[in-house]
Amino acid sequence: MKKIIFFSLCLAFIAMSCKNKNTAKTIEGTWAEVKVDGVDVPVGSQDKIVFGSCKGGKNAECDLTLIDAGGTIFDSYSYTIEDKGETLVLILGSGLVTIKSNNTITSLTDNSMTIDWNGTYIGVYSKQ
Repeated sequence: MKKIIFFSLCLAFIAMSCKNKNTAKTIEGTWAEVKVDGVDVPVGSQDKIVFGSCKGGKNAECDLTLIDAGGTIFDSYSYTIEDKGETLVLILGSGLVTIKSNNTITSLTDNSMTIDWNGTYIGVYSKQ
């Protein structure tokens, strides 16, 4: 019985790791913010998020760049995917001084993503 429980836990762990990797692979690339709290964002006013590719093992930190509508680039961010691909952890800084923010990916397809930014607002993104 202990072997069955152990085997089941191993399978569950593998499934969660695969879901995290699948989510990271799907979101890789540039996404434009097309809606904020249900309101359309005009094309010239769209902020962008560039999710870099993830290299490394489980919960590896991946590069992330934010580009505001004016073209200002913020590149001191990274991210991880956790909780079966449902949590996007945004990380600002590195080393001893880091700020982490857990955000919920509420829906994800190859071309569309909705993120609940820690209860602050809900953004809908379109892959570019």
